[in-house]
Amino acid sequence: LAAAVDCARARARLQSIWSPGTRWDSMRSMFGGLLLVCASAAGALQPPRNVATGAARAARRRATNALAAKKSKQKGARASRRASLPPDAARPKLIVFDLDNTLWTPELYQLRKRPKANKDIKLFDGAMDALRDLACDDGAWAGTRAAVASRATEDEWAEALLRDFDVDGRSAASLLPFREIYAGNKKKHFQQLREASGV
Repeated sequence: LAAAVDCARARARLQSIWSPGTRWDSMRSMFGGLLLVCASAAGALQPPRNVATGAARAARRRATNALAAKKSKQKGARASRRASLPPDAARPKLIVFDLDNTLWTPELYQLRKRPKANKDIKLFDGAMDALRDLACDDGAWAGTRAAVASRATEDEWAEALLRDFDVDGRSAASLLPFREIYAGNKKKHFQQLREASGV
């Protein structure tokens, strides 16, 4: 009974000096002998439930990293799921792309400095597929032109990125000759595109 009382006091003392930054392993080594007596008399001393030990945090981090690596590997190995039209289907005369979160990611307003293509800003896989189809002059999309309608506030950055992105030896800007990139209502963007393209 005396040992159990001493253990209860020791438990209270250890928990009173416990802080979230304290490693449980170091606490156990500092009070090793006392903890052995307490463990045999009153059951094993456990760290407070709301504080994760360093080992537990490290284990969770390793598991999270392993899962992310596995998903990334699966994504790389997965076959492209491109949509396709029947060969005799009519193609549009003009396709209009938005930029932020449509052609590329992240959105330009999220960046603090001038972004670099394929480093700070990346084209979506589906967008790259669509641009490649448009780049193929002898393909089924030869009669289709493309444009951009974007409310991106950093229009100079957007124009530079379009020039820098390479699509099978051509710049994205050359594949998107009609561009309306400025803040405001997109109704104006489409009116300007209609006048410029004649579509």
